[in-house]
Amino acid sequence: LLHIANSIETCGPVWAYWAYPMERYCGGLQRAIQSHRFPFASLDKRVRDLAQLDQIKTIYNLQRALDLTTRSKIEERGIRIATRRLIFLFSRARH
Repeated sequence: LLHIANSIETCGPVWAYWAYPMERYCGGLQRAIQSHRFPFASLDKRVRDLAQLDQIKTIYNLQRALDLTTRSKIEERGIRIATRRLIFLFSRARH
């Protein structure tokens, strides 16, 4: 927070330049780093995992079931859907 005062002096009012969405995104990237020795491998894994989750949501029409923003609405009991090579487990949303 100490950098904010200097930024206001340099750039003017906060509303004119502040990049909160970008700072929030960078904070998410920092939380994704599991190994400080190999940070780029951790970031690569996070990006890959999110891309795979997006593909699964799109291909199998599971946007609602795999929506990470509605975790509080998910019950512990779930549904199992088995295909030839894959088994999908996802919880039922409360009604």
